[in-house]
Amino acid sequence: MDENNLEEDFKDFYFNFKIALRKIKSIYINIPIFNNENKEVIIHRERVYCYELYHQLRCQLNKIHNRNYVLFGEEDKRGVYTKDELNKIPDFIIHIPGSNYNLAIVEVKSIMAKTHDIIKDYNKIKDFIQYNNYKYGILLFFGEDNNKIPKAVHEIKSEIEKDGTRNIKLIWHKKTDVVDELLKS
Repeated sequence: MDENNLEEDFKDFYFNFKIALRKIKSIYINIPIFNNENKEVIIHRERVYCYELYHQLRCQLNKIHNRNYVLFGEEDKRGVYTKDELNKIPDFIIHIPGSNYNLAIVEVKSIMAKTHDIIKDYNKIKDFIQYNNYKYGILLFFGEDNNKIPKAVHEIKSEIEKDGTRNIKLIWHKKTDVVDELLKS
C-alpha cells in the first residue's frame, strides 16, 4: 500500500467520519441532568459520547473504499511497544490488524476538558504518528460552552500551523449537525 492509497483511504474515512458525527444526537453530546439543587444543567461525558461515536462510525465503515480497515476503540497498547511514547490507550484507531497499515488515531475530549488533558491527547497523537506509522490524527472536541474554545486548542492549532503539519485534524462537534473544522488543511 503506497502513500497515495493511504491519502485516498483517509479522505474516504474522513468523509464518512464527518457523516457519523452528524448522526450523533445532541443527547449524547450535551447531556441534560438535574443537579442537587433540582436545576437542569448540561454536562459532557466522554464515554457516553465515544460509545455513540463508535456505533455511528461502525455503521459508516462499510462505505469506506478499503474495507480491510477496522475500527478499534480503546485498544490497550501498553506492553506492546518498547517506546514509552506508545504504551498508551488511544480512544480509537483505524488500521488493518496484523499489518503496519495504520491509517488514523482519534482522540476525543469534552470542550470542558482540562488543558493538561488536551495537551496529553495531542501529544499521544503526535507520538503515534511519529513512532508507530500512523498516518493521520484527529483531535475531536465535543459539546457546547458558549462558543468558547479552550486556550490549549488555540496553542495546538498554532503549533500545527507553524510546523506545517497536514496530517492532524482538529474538529469541534458542538451539537447534532454542527461540526466545525478548527484547522483547514
